[in-house]
Amino acid sequence: MKFKILIPLLTLLTGFVAFSVIALCTNSFWFYSRCDVSLLKVPTLYIGDTIFLPLFNYFLYNLYLITRGEINYRKYKKPFMLYVGISLVLSFVINYFQHMAWASDKYTGWIDLENNKLSFGGWYHMSFASLQMTIMLILPWMFTVILKEKNIKGLNYSGKLFWIFFLYSCCAPFDALVKLRWVEGISNINTWIAEQIPAMKVFYTGLLLLVIYYLLKRKYLKKWIDP
Repeated sequence: MKFKILIPLLTLLTGFVAFSVIALCTNSFWFYSRCDVSLLKVPTLYIGDTIFLPLFNYFLYNLYLITRGEINYRKYKKPFMLYVGISLVLSFVINYFQHMAWASDKYTGWIDLENNKLSFGGWYHMSFASLQMTIMLILPWMFTVILKEKNIKGLNYSGKLFWIFFLYSCCAPFDALVKLRWVEGISNINTWIAEQIPAMKVFYTGLLLLVIYYLLKRKYLKKWIDP
């Protein structure tokens, strides 16, 4: 029980709290700071990383706890370790190129105080985001095992995690709106739609996963209860 409480706390401390300390020390925290994209101009950081990421990590661990009595996870140890290893490498590659893309645009930010160069905050955020992405990728693996084991309790509980990730992904449109209004200074909503809507990959992923979850739940739950 004590460890469960530490999970969201550690997520918050190593995430938003650490980001804030770094940004405050480099004068890139406040809305009107030295850089174009200060930390407070990124809603995902102070909404998603303070609320939804801690909740996601907490409920993911809880999903394991409530299903381990019915699912023997030890027999999946080797494929799980391989999956985590691949996920970790993939997460670092994706985040590296994404952060470099942010650093190479015409705006400076708390992660790139100078153009074309990641700051310490940028490298730290990249590492944190890569590890967190790896943790999030554990959910599809666990969900696959739950389906294979026909675990009704796990199937129902997984819905909380897919909803949390979807709500987290909903921060992306707010990021785009803030950038539109206070970074780029564009007031034309058609311009925002043309430039930002296609770029919100996280939001589309969250929506897609939520839809897939309910489709699979509808398909398998009925079979398990009424074969």
